[in-house]
Amino acid sequence: RADGTLDAFDRPAAAGPWEAALSRKVAAGLNGVAASADGRTLVACGPGGTVVQLDPSDAAAVRRLRGHPGTVTLVRLGEDGGTLVSAGTDPDVRVWARGAGGSGEWRVVRTLRNGGETLGAAIAPDGKRLVTTSRPDRLRVWSLADGQCVRDARLDWTPWAAALSPDGRRLAVGTWGRSLSMWDLSDFSAGGTCRPAVLEGHAQMPVADAFDPSGRLLASASPDGPVRVWDAAAAADASPPGRLLATLDARAGAVTRVAFVPAGDDGGNTVAGGYADGTVRLWDLHSADRAVANQEAYQRSLRAAR
Repeated sequence: RADGTLDAFDRPAAAGPWEAALSRKVAAGLNGVAASADGRTLVACGPGGTVVQLDPSDAAAVRRLRGHPGTVTLVRLGEDGGTLVSAGTDPDVRVWARGAGGSGEWRVVRTLRNGGETLGAAIAPDGKRLVTTSRPDRLRVWSLADGQCVRDARLDWTPWAAALSPDGRRLAVGTWGRSLSMWDLSDFSAGGTCRPAVLEGHAQMPVADAFDPSGRLLASASPDGPVRVWDAAAAADASPPGRLLATLDARAGAVTRVAFVPAGDDGGNTVAGGYADGTVRLWDLHSADRAVANQEAYQRSLRAAR
């Protein structure tokens, strides 16, 4: 929350209700949060160089990580939970590693000179690469093994939120032009033509985006309100760009964060949207599929009765 309170929720049963697991004020304000895949580590960031680690099972266990001189706007955790990336208004990105056994202290192992305020970051699923976007027009790919920049692209626009597909092949970036650009990262890293597919539909700049676990769907959020869900596979296969599958509108104002929640017992995909009013709303994408299927079954029954 803006007041510096971090709330965490748990779902004990795969398809059951969500329950409050943690609520604690950890800073004067919060700008972002990241969770490890196993849910055992939370990292949050905020003004004044704030980077804090929390244990969801112990609200009193808070570690403050010091390394940034100014406001920290984003944090990202690697798949293994042992790599942390933090960035903000200063021009450097910091890469942290955790001590032995994955439960020790965090320490800065790389400082990446990004040249401007970092606006987006995504760690590749294999933990080998990092993608960053920064003001005014830079998109960079880094090797996390040695901290070297392996690709530095100057764009014609300011890139914002960045997301990588689960296989690490596709990169989606929000733009000031109210669209999303999607690249094949293998071509981008190799210095190819780098012509992205363009997904258009937002009325304002997309500030957050995320792939679903299959990599076939991409969700995006914007201050314009609705969360939009795209056919990422079609865009990657060079089908006509901009295939919008769903518009999820809660009529609750600006959306600042978006993520996919792991599927429950019903196999459905759930999208979580974080709203500027401090609420989180969950959308079951399969509810529409079930409604259509039920309607089709009803229509078939009517025809059979004639």
